[in-house]
Amino acid sequence: MRQIRDFPGAAGALALLLAAGMAPLGGCAHPKPPIAGAPMVVEPPPEKKSTQERLHELEEDVKKIWWELRCKNDKVRDFVRDCDRQILSGGASSQCATENLEPMIQRMFDVPHVLVRLWAGDAAAMSGSGRRGASQPHSNMTPDGHLRVGDLRMAQLDERLGPVKIASTSTIYIVYQPSSDNPAHMEEAAKLTRQLVHDHLINRLHVPERSLRMPLPISCRNKADLLKRYSRLPTDQPKPDEPQAGEPQHTIWLFRVDCPPPPSDEKAESLKNQS
Repeated sequence: MRQIRDFPGAAGALALLLAAGMAPLGGCAHPKPPIAGAPMVVEPPPEKKSTQERLHELEEDVKKIWWELRCKNDKVRDFVRDCDRQILSGGASSQCATENLEPMIQRMFDVPHVLVRLWAGDAAAMSGSGRRGASQPHSNMTPDGHLRVGDLRMAQLDERLGPVKIASTSTIYIVYQPSSDNPAHMEEAAKLTRQLVHDHLINRLHVPERSLRMPLPISCRNKADLLKRYSRLPTDQPKPDEPQAGEPQHTIWLFRVDCPPPPSDEKAESLKNQS
């Protein structure tokens, strides 16, 4: 057998490979010729979007830009977008509350709102505390069956959520926090929240129902800290006719967000049309 030295340089190496019947350098095999009669596979060209599809995408982009320009508060915009989508897709308010709502409430001081405190559970039937000199039991209801709201809170509702303040792009988010995680307290808080919306927003202030997003519950794990934080605002401090700090109470926030509804994605819109 002839030695490599008999084939100097690259030409010699190539000659040895060819003599041994090996593939070219790199170990890559020659492409196999097509089998006679076998169908030829041709990759289809990428589909081109129609003019209508491109116009639709452009329209959606314009809607998103317009919405972000009208809703300039980033934290509120993210909250509105996430929670509106979940409410629209089936009212998954528990997930909305867990992931977005509770930490959001901590930072919503600059959003127009009203905080209403209502008596919880047995406290609603107990005698008034001697500290306020009251002798009548605390009651959340008036004799004619309407939810009782103090004069100062009523004035806040009129000022911040009345017809003059509600624009076509306004949305009111109603958030409630029961006095405890006791199922009876949770049910009572939800019922009182609905009563507040029915008696004072819809019937008295004539807020359009399309502008309401409710009810959105949050847990009680940070209740004391949350109320203490909001009590720094003079308008959110407990009024004389409301439960005071440390007393059993259900808390209801009513936030007015002056943003148009976010653009709906196709899935959410489909779910809305089916409902």
